[in-house]
Amino acid sequence: MGANDQEADAATSQRDFIAKYTIVKKETKETHYWLRFLRDTKLIDKTIVDSYIQECQEILLIVSKIIENTKK
Repeated sequence: MGANDQEADAATSQRDFIAKYTIVKKETKETHYWLRFLRDTKLIDKTIVDSYIQECQEILLIVSKIIENTKK
């Protein structure tokens, strides 16, 4: 997520920025999936991973809003 965010900062156009941030959104959703997987399979204690899952959801909302606002 972070590396793609940095790449979006160097975008050469609005279209390029949106494309790169769309990748950030996809990576965030994948991270969210894996965090839930780790929690649900009990590979990591729920109390540890839940805060990361919450943060991931918040990042997803922020990234989605950035994409939406950039398209306007």
